[in-house]
This record gives sequence, C-alpha cells and structure tokens, in this order.
Amino acid sequence: MLKKIIIIASFLIIILISFAIYQFNQPALTKNDAIAKAGIYLTTVIEKMNLPYNTKNVEESSWYISKNDFWNKAIGNTRWIGFIDGVGINIKADTGDFIQMIFPLDGVITKEEHPDWFK
Repeated sequence: MLKKIIIIASFLIIILISFAIYQFNQPALTKNDAIAKAGIYLTTVIEKMNLPYNTKNVEESSWYISKNDFWNKAIGNTRWIGFIDGVGINIKADTGDFIQMIFPLDGVITKEEHPDWFK
C-alpha cells in the first residue's frame, strides 16, 4: 500500500515538474505580440523624430528570441529581436518592454536616452 502511494506521488511530482518546466520555457510574448509592440515603439520614434520609416514593412522571418538559455530565462534576460523596415528592434521577451532600436547607419535609440517615450 505504501509502495503504491509513493509511486503515485512520484508520478504526480514528475508531472508537476514537467508542467513547470514547460511553462518556464515559453516566452510571455508570442512572435505576433512582439511585432505589434515593436511597431508601437517604432511609431513613437517616427512621430517624435519625424522619420520616414514604414511600420507595415515587417520582416517576419527575422524575428527570433535571443539569449534563450536557462540562465538568461531565469534572470529574465531573454529578448525578441527583429526588423521592421530595416530598423532592428530589441524588446524583452517576458514583458514586452523596449530595450533598444538600431537604425541603418548605426543610429541607436535606447530606453535610457528617452525614458518618457517608451512607457
């Protein structure tokens, strides 16, 4: 009887651990959500700086999650990276917060430079 209880408890623990690992490995933002957030951030920069970029020109195949290993996931350092109309955009994968935007010819905008733009 005790042996059956231990086996059942072990299976339940294994199932719970598997579920926790599965939930841990999923990014909070989907690719489409990340692209939508990036489009909002790029629109803000376009309006503030009067730039001629098109937020509809999304390079969907370029979007990927960087730093997608255990340690970076544990400390929340994973990020979505991709391009919209040639502008590289980095946002946090778990919260969708803006990190930086890299324009052609090495123009870089960070949240630290303009904290009021990306709230």
